[in-house]
Amino acid sequence: MSAVLDASALLSVLLGERGEDIVVPVLRGSAMSAVNISECCARAPERGAAAAAVLKAIERFEIDVVPFDMAQAVRAAELREDTRRLGISLGDRACLALAEQRRVRLFTADERLSRVSIGIEILLIR
Repeated sequence: MSAVLDASALLSVLLGERGEDIVVPVLRGSAMSAVNISECCARAPERGAAAAAVLKAIERFEIDVVPFDMAQAVRAAELREDTRRLGISLGDRACLALAEQRRVRLFTADERLSRVSIGIEILLIR
């Protein structure tokens, strides 16, 4: 596993949005926090895709769905103070905590998230 995806990165592939060409090469075997899967399943129908499509993509591309554990919960809480001014949500902080824990790149379409500096590579896909 060489990447963590946030909800926006997976949705870019499912919806054929700009940036999908950057995500597709790292999709197979990537990881996502269960928090971000929930976000994806909630947002997909709002953007014209079924939540079931998210689940099929997870299975098809063998995306590792990582439970939001105690270490990630504590780290996400710690990140709150430093990221509040950027408007970084709990889902974003869960994604950051996972990427930091795994020491891998994080892929996102969220420009605000790309401005966080915690010692991991954050790739903005568009």
